Amino acid sequence: MHVLSVFLLSTALHAAQAQVLPQDYVGALRQALANRPEIGVDSAGNAMASAKVGEAKAAFMPTLTAYSSIQHTSVYSGVSPTGVSVNYANQNLPVTFTDSLPPNGASTGLELRYNLYAGRADEARLDAAHAGQRAAAASAQITRKQVVEDVTRAYWTVVKAKLDARRIRRALDLAHAEAEAAGVQARDGTLANIEADVKALSAQVLETEWRNSQRALADSIRNYLLAVGIDTKPQYVEMLQQASPADEVEHIGALDPNTMLAGFDLVGAAEVKKEIAEFDGATATIVQARADKRPRLDFLVGYNSGGRSAAGLDNAITHYKRDFSYVGLQLSWKLFDGFYTDSRIDYAVAKAEKQRWIVKQAQRDAEHAWQNKSSRVTELSEKIELAEKQLALSEAQRQIAEMRLATKRSSALQTRAAVNAVEDARDKVTGLKVDLFVARVEAMLARVN
Repeated sequence: MHVLSVFLLSTALHAAQAQVLPQDYVGALRQALANRPEIGVDSAGNAMASAKVGEAKAAFMPTLTAYSSIQHTSVYSGVSPTGVSVNYANQNLPVTFTDSLPPNGASTGLELRYNLYAGRADEARLDAAHAGQRAAAASAQITRKQVVEDVTRAYWTVVKAKLDARRIRRALDLAHAEAEAAGVQARDGTLANIEADVKALSAQVLETEWRNSQRALADSIRNYLLAVGIDTKPQYVEMLQQASPADEVEHIGALDPNTMLAGFDLVGAAEVKKEIAEFDGATATIVQARADKRPRLDFLVGYNSGGRSAAGLDNAITHYKRDFSYVGLQLSWKLFDGFYTDSRIDYAVAKAEKQRWIVKQAQRDAEHAWQNKSSRVTELSEKIELAEKQLALSEAQRQIAEMRLATKRSSALQTRAAVNAVEDARDKVTGLKVDLFVARVEAMLARVN
């Protein structure tokens, strides 16, 4: 037991060390779809649904049953040995009647049975199994889409958190420089102390924002690791926290969700397909319930061998005396069951009707979700146009500030502030393009076939 514990511990440590951080967005998706436990749950669900189909198909095959039994019977008849006289050929012959049933018996046999008619119960059971298989497949698709959405949001939230932290860092460095310059001017008497204090307080406020941005970045990284299915180890968080934003962010505008997600087997309107499959299964259940009101006809053929002995069970087993075979049809028809079947039919009909309305609601929800996602894409596209105009304006202001600095009509800090404004505007455009990419992914996943 101790050796086994050591082996399991070493295996767990090796698995933990073997975890590799994905290098890009597509890699994160692949790793999540391989690591997330929900994927394993759905895989098992698909296997269960396939097994149900095989179980339903078995009803169309004959069954072959072998049986064997031994028994010892104690019979008390209350009849004492009785003697009588029988006249035979003008002679009186004495005859004694006794209880002569041998107490030990044994039998064995083989029976082949094949159902010819069951009121379409078997066909309906197979239809329900196929519907369950489709529902399981759709459920797996829903899970895959949810994993892709989770990873997409988490991955690009980390990128945006890095952009936000970078903006705050620029502002903090500028605030420190301005506070230092204001302190020098206050000591020289060219600036009021209150104004220098305001600059120092502004730097302190930005220091708080910087710490908060680092905490927010760490939280977003932990959420990302969980979304991918990786342990949220401190070294992983620190590694990603210190890394620069993903290279993809530089080309975010050129990324195409349809191309990037083409190999992930994602199907549109999976939620609707799942509910439709559930409706098909409920409809098949009605047929199954109604089949109980119809007769059942089986064909059967068999062979049986049995024997009895007063000497012992072993003698009964080894000396079979009665062999017979049979072939025939068996008709069974349930005439009354206390309205149990009627209640089953009513329940199945009501369940199918309920599921029909669920399908309609799922179709409406899917269409509504797709429209909302599409509107979000349009909204962000318009915001990006305005942000790019703002970036162009900031570039022009930076050039003016550099020209003024060259002619000594403005300070280096003012020029630095203009440069920061350009970087802030550029990061804003990038952040909006990230939002647009995420929105396009969500719209693609919500697309209604």
